Order: sequence, then C-alpha cells, then structure tokens
Amino acid sequence: MLSVAEQVSLIGALLDNWRVPRTSWFVVDAVALHLLGYPIDPDAWADHVNVYVDQNVLPWRSDELEETIPPPGSQELADWLRMMDRGAALHLVPARRYIERGIDVVMATLPDGNSFQVVSLRGYLRLGVLRAGELMSNVAGEAEAVIRSTAVLRFERASQLPSELFGVPMSDCVVHLREGYRCLAAGDIARGRKHFEAAGDLAGL
Repeated sequence: MLSVAEQVSLIGALLDNWRVPRTSWFVVDAVALHLLGYPIDPDAWADHVNVYVDQNVLPWRSDELEETIPPPGSQELADWLRMMDRGAALHLVPARRYIERGIDVVMATLPDGNSFQVVSLRGYLRLGVLRAGELMSNVAGEAEAVIRSTAVLRFERASQLPSELFGVPMSDCVVHLREGYRCLAAGDIARGRKHFEAAGDLAGL
C-alpha cells in the first residue's frame, strides 16, 4: 500500500491535470495532521484520503454534499480510475460551504517536494464542529440508525486524536465533540446537541 504522502501526491497530480487550483482544495483528517508532523498514525485513513474541494472549480457539475465523482464515461472518471489502480484512495468532498466559512489551512511539503494545502489543527476542529452541526440538523429527517452509525464512525475517528495535542482550550473542544458523538450514537440527542454547542463556542463558531 502506498504511504499517505504518496497518495496525496498522486491526488494532487490528478487535480493539477484537471486544472483545479491548488488554493481550491485541501487535505483533511489525520492525514493532514500527519503531513504537518503531528505524532498521529494515519493508517485509519490510508484507504480513504479525504480531500475537500470547491466544487465550482471541478470540470463537472456536482450537487452532492458528501462525495462527488466524475460522470460515467468521462475522461475525468478514466483519470480517477487510473489513479486508483496506482493505489490512491481519494474521497472527494464538495466543500464550498466550508471554504466560505474561512477554514484554516496551511501548506505541507511532501517528501517528493510537492506542496499542497492541508487543514490546520484549528481548522480541523472547526470542521468537526461544522459537520457535527450538519449531523444534528439531519436528526429529524433521517433514519435513527443512519444517524447513530455516522456518529459512531466520527466518534471512533475523533478518539484516535490525543486531546493533549490541541492544547487549552482546544482540547476541551475535542472532548465535547467526542462526547457529543457518543451521546448521539446512544440516542441521547439533547445531550449531544449541548456538547456540540459547547464545542462550537470553543472553536469560535
């Protein structure tokens, strides 16, 4: 399996080929923090490298919220499949709604010399709070089982990040995010909402 840095390099080459500006996308989650040198094992994301992109600059129209892929039969889809065959696992998320909120990003230089935008530590937490808010807004409209499974996944991933990495008060934000997802997974919507609101206050949202 390719390292996450090698995967990001291939993803960057793909987006360059599509003439997507490097200022219009960034890597997120533990992969981003790993590339910035934080002591985080990115293996949990090695088969699912999340890249957030301004969907308005993609060479196809996308109205999706969680993932976009090129249209069937397109040259872009052929490019994507070739990249996958080389070992890069891209999950491309339409993210203009986050970019417009001013998510903090920084440049990370890969071992091969390429430099790409990745979410900063603070930006990572702000994204976590924004996505928690989206999850809460869907509670009334989606099946409870879907909400719970999503909350469990996010809790598991958030739990892999050491709170002390973030310092005070951001470590408290991490704790509230984790507890919010834990409560939501258990069906305690009211307590989950309170934890997410507290996390939002700490993240400046």
